[in-house]
Amino acid sequence: VLVRKKIDGASMGSKIIILELNEVPFSVIDDYAGRHPKSNWARVVKAGARFDTFNPDIGRLHPKTSWQTFHRGVENTVHKIIEYNQSDDEINQKYPNFWQIARDSGKSIGCGASIGSYPVPSTLENVAFYLPDPFSPAYDTYPPYLESFQSLNNVAVAKSGRVVRKGLPIGAVASFMLNLPRMGISLKTLSKVARQLISERKDRKRIVRRRTIQGLMTFDVCLKQIRGSSPDMSTIFSNHVASSMHRYWAASFPDDYEENNMPLWWQEQYSGRNRICYGRGGLHVGRAAEIQQAESRVPHSVFGDDGPGWCGSQGS
Repeated sequence: VLVRKKIDGASMGSKIIILELNEVPFSVIDDYAGRHPKSNWARVVKAGARFDTFNPDIGRLHPKTSWQTFHRGVENTVHKIIEYNQSDDEINQKYPNFWQIARDSGKSIGCGASIGSYPVPSTLENVAFYLPDPFSPAYDTYPPYLESFQSLNNVAVAKSGRVVRKGLPIGAVASFMLNLPRMGISLKTLSKVARQLISERKDRKRIVRRRTIQGLMTFDVCLKQIRGSSPDMSTIFSNHVASSMHRYWAASFPDDYEENNMPLWWQEQYSGRNRICYGRGGLHVGRAAEIQQAESRVPHSVFGDDGPGWCGSQGS
């Protein structure tokens, strides 16, 4: 309701970046900020506002539903979306997501892989850029040259939903490489990609870290679009923290369990794995803050999905 009133009243005087970090509870942020007092997360904790929210959804919490609840402002018993890519004209007309409300109010928007954002709007009025979520059944984007990134990213997600697997289609990789100069992927990220591929050859277990690299690449692509088109409202979604957190919570927070069944060697080996992902989430926050400082009228917001706070299962 507050979002609707704000946008319908055309009172959005500031531009907003909404950084959607999937399933990141406060305990994770506080732990990292405490260990790294000079980090971006520590600055956010110190200077930012914090709100506890309540998700009214009925049933098991899941990002494919709860993000729709956040985007549309009504609970799942109303919007009735229970799967990825489940949307129709009636739902969108009755309960539009907030970036559609912004568009209808004459504000420019950018969509950076937000869950439930497929498909690209049929009309592109007030659309600065549009990168649908990585579960989309097609690779359409705006501008069109982002399709090569979308294709590569979506194929990687489809192949490695639970277990990360090697191998990507040669055509998708070739198309991505041809368009790489226009993507905006930074040299630092490309360096991390190279180091990741080299480390996989030395130790096959490190292939699971690819998910983190995907998050960095998506962020770079979206940030270039934001810098170039400066939309009034933009989103950037990332799942790289959650993809690691659920697997290694018992190593990062072993005392959260009445009985931690994971062996000590496993806990010691993976105790710092999640913090690597938290730190890279902090990189997202810091780079968004750079835009805020460069353009004083651009604040940024960080939202975490309503995840359970900790993972009941004890690792893999």
